[in-house]
Amino acid sequence: MGVQNPTTSSQRGGRQLELRIDAFNALSRTRFLAVNSTLILRSCADPTPTNLGYDASGNLVNRSGLGTVSSARPAREVQLLARFQF
Repeated sequence: MGVQNPTTSSQRGGRQLELRIDAFNALSRTRFLAVNSTLILRSCADPTPTNLGYDASGNLVNRSGLGTVSSARPAREVQLLARFQF
């Protein structure tokens, strides 16, 4: 998403001032990276998961367990440009 506003002045050779704002990821939500999607079972005979991130009460017990997120993509970024031509 970008907004541009060129302004021209005709004094001494047509000077021009250009202002521009660019916004990246301005309208979207947080995008997660590195979601752990590996399920480890106790054994083939006993399919009890052993690497769950949360216990039955909802407490975090394993920071690198199944379904945990370790990072997110960069947040919104705004860039401003001013250019003067003479």
